[in-house]
Formats: sequence, C-alpha cells, structure tokens
Amino acid sequence: MAMTDAHRLSLQSFMTKGVMSCEEVIRLHAHACAEFQVYHVENGHDEFVKRINRNIQPFSMEIRVAKDEDDGNQVYVLVRTEESEICKLISDYQANELALFQKIIDLIIENGTGMASSTDVLNVVLPQPHKLLKIDKQIVLDKLVAEKWLKENQGQISLTTRSILELKHYLREHFPDDVIVCNLCDNIVFKGNNCSNINCSVRLHFHCSRDMFHGRPNAVCPGCATKWPYVVENGMEVDSEQGTSSSSSSSITSKKRKR
Repeated sequence: MAMTDAHRLSLQSFMTKGVMSCEEVIRLHAHACAEFQVYHVENGHDEFVKRINRNIQPFSMEIRVAKDEDDGNQVYVLVRTEESEICKLISDYQANELALFQKIIDLIIENGTGMASSTDVLNVVLPQPHKLLKIDKQIVLDKLVAEKWLKENQGQISLTTRSILELKHYLREHFPDDVIVCNLCDNIVFKGNNCSNINCSVRLHFHCSRDMFHGRPNAVCPGCATKWPYVVENGMEVDSEQGTSSSSSSSITSKKRKR
C-alpha cells in the first residue's frame, strides 16, 4: 500500500533526525495524521512505521526498532540495509572526522567495557594523513554526540543504538572476534553480562537480562544452565555475590568481553 502525505512527512522527519524515541514517534504519528487529515489510530504508530518500511525497502532503507543499551527504552532508527563502508553510511562528515570516529570505535571495542574515556578519545593519534588538533577533536566529538552517533556520560563515550544498528555490518566485518550478539534479542551487545561459565559464550544486555530473569530467583544461563550470577531486585540487576548493581552508571565494571 502506498504512503500518504502523512507517511512522507514522517519519513522526512526520520531522514532529518535519524533516530527517535518511542514517545517521539507516537507524537510524530499523531501530528502527521492531523496535518493531512488522515485517520489516526491510537497506538497505531508501529503499523504506521511498517507501511513506511514497505515503501522504502526497495531503496535499501528501513526503520528498525531496538532498545537502548543503557536504559532499555525503545528507539526507532532509520538505517541503510545494504552493506557499505563507514564513509558511505555517514556521508555528512569529512575524512579526518570519520578517521576520528573510527578510532573512537576502536577504543570502545578494545576497552572491552563498551566505553572509552573522553580523555583517551581526545589524545588518540589519527592515521596518516589525517590530522586534528585536540580542540578540533572535541568539536567533532560534540557533533557525533549531538547527532546521536555517540553518547557521553560522566566522561565515558559509548556507541548509541543508532550507531550499533547502522554500523552493524561494519562492526561485524572489522571486529569479528569482539562483536557479540545478545542471546535474547540477537542485537549486538557492548554493555551487558557474561555467563559465569568461562566455556559458555552467552552474553545478555543488562535490560535483556532483567527481562529474562525478572521474578526468577533461581535463574540459570539459557545456554549452559549454569546459575546466572545476577538477580533482579526492584527492577535492577544486582550481583548476587557482591550485592552491587551490574548496570550502574559506572558500567565499566561489567565483565570484559571474552576473546
């Protein structure tokens, strides 16, 4: 079924922003329908998005839905579905800016915690012939954060849901031994928990672990049936031995990725 003007307006908004929260999509759906006098179905935003997807699929685009690694909130991201180099995926950046972004990704993955410090980012050495002063690196970093390719929290830089979905092929191709998918949602996971069995490869997002084990005091790993080392208390995942939150704001305490 073809798109209406309401769908076209919404697609234009996605092409401008790239990523939206669930609340933003609900508001956009209502606004677009009102603007063009299209019948508005309460909570019909997902079907609305599906019609957009059916029409943009021939152009190798799709609006995908995933949960934010930090808070588990649902987000909608417009992505390119064809495999491509990072320079084609993020075409609004200069070559030296993309070189910095690639080095930031390297730092995040090499760190094994899903994050890199802003200090390390500003001190990173770019490959020749790319050059950026520290003040220029800060400008690029601020731009990447503002456009929701990266997020910054207490001096720690991490990839956003937009980056993880949009750069999925790039990440899997360039970091095949480091990029792991969550065993529940099948999306790439940078911030999460490993099974305590060193011979088991199961890894879950913090929010996926909470969803899976909520109300299950004797939870076991879905892969090897080893006792899961974290329990859910009052909606938070807590290390059953240390009594500390595994998804606190300083999530650099999460276990290092197996290699």
